[in-house]
Amino acid sequence: LYGGLGRVSLSDPGAIMTVDQVSGAGILVGDPVTPGGLTGLGADSSGLLWGSSIDGPGGNRVSNLVQIDPASGALISSVPILVGGAPISIGDLAVQPGTDVIFGVHSNSDGANSCGIIYTINESGLAVLVGDTGQGRSGGLSFDSDGNFWYLEFNQLHQLDPTNAAILNTTNLDFGGHDGLAIRPSDNVFYATGSGPSNQQVRI
Repeated sequence: LYGGLGRVSLSDPGAIMTVDQVSGAGILVGDPVTPGGLTGLGADSSGLLWGSSIDGPGGNRVSNLVQIDPASGALISSVPILVGGAPISIGDLAVQPGTDVIFGVHSNSDGANSCGIIYTINESGLAVLVGDTGQGRSGGLSFDSDGNFWYLEFNQLHQLDPTNAAILNTTNLDFGGHDGLAIRPSDNVFYATGSGPSNQQVRI
């Protein structure tokens, strides 16, 4: 399990870590994004990591699509994420199994008030609208091993239609304030991470 550190992390913002799935302890792999932080992270079928980065605190912040070497944490490439030529902020991303299509969810770090809108993002950073979840929150994205698409925002876990971002079903959770999501492909166990500097890990 890999995790990316956001720009508000108290140490190593922008770094990637491997995370112990029992204890939640992290081991630093590398820091591909300096300065700034990682808001999303996903792996394609070749094992390469794709992330959404964001620059330092304050102001209207926008994201780059970054490709990262999972062995060393080194930055391979970085391109702006654009919609119609305009840069946007991405709160999390996920790579669809079987297609390697990258999906991202709009955050409000760019001040556009577009939280919860889902895009596909190609390797050149071009983002294409999939649909609006209507939830008004950034949240976390992940696919399970069966190809089901999941979106976690605050205290609700939604299954989305990947063709239009429509909500198929919703599970209410007994915690709130979490915005990162990962699903272990071997058994489809869900993990969430806390927002802010705590980087708390929760198993759903």
